[in-house]
Amino acid sequence: MVINFFLSEFINVIEKKIRIGKTFPPYLESYFENLKLLNKFPRLVEIRNRIPKTEILLREKIRKMFERVFGESWRKKVAKELPKKVKKFENTINKRPDKGNIVDFLDGATFGELIELLRRYHKDLLKDKDPNIRGAILNALNYVNKHRRLLEHPIKEQSEDLDEKTYNELKAMLSIIESFL
Repeated sequence: MVINFFLSEFINVIEKKIRIGKTFPPYLESYFENLKLLNKFPRLVEIRNRIPKTEILLREKIRKMFERVFGESWRKKVAKELPKKVKKFENTINKRPDKGNIVDFLDGATFGELIELLRRYHKDLLKDKDPNIRGAILNALNYVNKHRRLLEHPIKEQSEDLDEKTYNELKAMLSIIESFL
C-alpha cells in the first residue's frame, strides 16, 4: 500500500511527461486509474481494488455451484432460461483481447451480473447453506451491488471519499462475500 501511495503522487506527472497513458494494457487501466485517485479517495480506492479479485472468485464459485447442482448441462439450462443475458455475455467475450482464457459465458459477466445470477438461482445454488448464512451472503451481495456504480465504473462525479460508515459496511460485506468464496 505504501508503494501505491508513492506511485499515486507521481503517476499524473509521469503520464503527462512520458505519455504512457495510451500504452497501458486493458487489465492495468483500472489499476492506474485507482492509483491516480488514491490520495484523494483512499477508502474508495481500497474498496475498488478488492472488487476484481472478489469478482474472479465469485465467478469461479458460481461456476462450481452450477456444475454441482445442475451437472454438465448447466450451461444449456442457463442459456435456455436467460437467452438474452447469455448472448450479452458472449458478445462481451467476443470483444475481449484474452479470448484464449475464456472458460464459458460467465467470463463475459460483470460483477453486478454475477450477483444477479446468484440471486436468481440462489434457492438452488445455496440450498445446502444454513438459512442465516444464505441470508447474510445475499444481504452482503445486495449491499455491494447497491454501491456498484462507485465501485466498478470510472469516477467522474465523485467529489469526496466514502464516508466512514459506508466504507466500514462495504469492507464488512466484502469480507462476508470473500469468506463464502
